[in-house]
Amino acid sequence: MKHLIFRTLLLLTLLFTFSGCASMIYTSNYDSYITEQVKAYTYPSEDLPILWRNAMALISRQGFHPREFDRYRAETEWSNQGSYDRKYYIVSYTTRSNGCHVEFTYTDETHAQPGVTPARTDARDYAMEFELMRIMNANDWSKIKADADAYARAKASN
Repeated sequence: MKHLIFRTLLLLTLLFTFSGCASMIYTSNYDSYITEQVKAYTYPSEDLPILWRNAMALISRQGFHPREFDRYRAETEWSNQGSYDRKYYIVSYTTRSNGCHVEFTYTDETHAQPGVTPARTDARDYAMEFELMRIMNANDWSKIKADADAYARAKASN
């Protein structure tokens, strides 16, 4: 009886361990596929004014208050996110291939004790850019999601 319980527990442990690994591999591959697609994605240059308006509306819906520097550059005020504050920089530009793009970059600053320098992290927010793509072009967004799923499943099964 002890051997049966031990074997069952061992089997369950291995099952949960490997299914967790497969899930992490899937998620990692899914996210990297989407990130690469977002980096390469461009909108037609004539869409720049509506793209910018949608970017400003999206960041506002996320609870940030953008201030525009000039026509297609903005930053938000710091927003408390619990253990850190976050600020966004948003910039739009045209590409050499007659397209345009919007980038969301954030800065996180941890809350530090008095006398301790807070840690800062800067990163591009591909998830925010992907959400903007959903708003601007739901067909491309859906196709990228489906392709990411197929890519991640194939990689996870290898």
